[in-house]
Amino acid sequence: MRHAGAGYRSDLPTVLHALEYVTVQELATCQAHRNVGVMCGALVGEQLLACIAADESLHMLFCRDLYADALRVFPGDALTALTDVICDFRMSGTTTPGFRARALRVAAAGIFDLDVHHQHVVRPLLRAVGVMSGPAGEQAQERLGQHLESLRAQASRARELYERMNAGDGPGRSRTTAQEVTA
Repeated sequence: MRHAGAGYRSDLPTVLHALEYVTVQELATCQAHRNVGVMCGALVGEQLLACIAADESLHMLFCRDLYADALRVFPGDALTALTDVICDFRMSGTTTPGFRARALRVAAAGIFDLDVHHQHVVRPLLRAVGVMSGPAGEQAQERLGQHLESLRAQASRARELYERMNAGDGPGRSRTTAQEVTA
């Protein structure tokens, strides 16, 4: 609440960067809420978080559609903004005290980790806006391709670490529960 009340200052250099940041952040938040709902183990919680995730998805679709229009009008600038945001993405709460420890617990639980970010945020977004094909911005496309490969490798290493961390949890339990994450 303190973080939301105080706000934060974005270092994003252009409106296109801000638009793309919000698009990625809304999709990431949507996926995280959906995953918490599935993991919470209560039907009411799952339904509530599915509604919240759906709302986040609508925010993302609005921003993504604006970005797609910007991509048609300013292809070079829009692709540069997308590339910068995806390659340097950090959730807005990173300045919150204790954020890193909480983020690690959320990742260890499988709610939102590099795999989720790569598979359910970055790849679908790039596919939806169609920037990985076509002649516009070869340099940005190359940078995005390198980032995707790096992200995939980091996600694989993190997945292996989480699996080792949870190996002693017993049969049928491969990750920390949502209740443990919030504790």
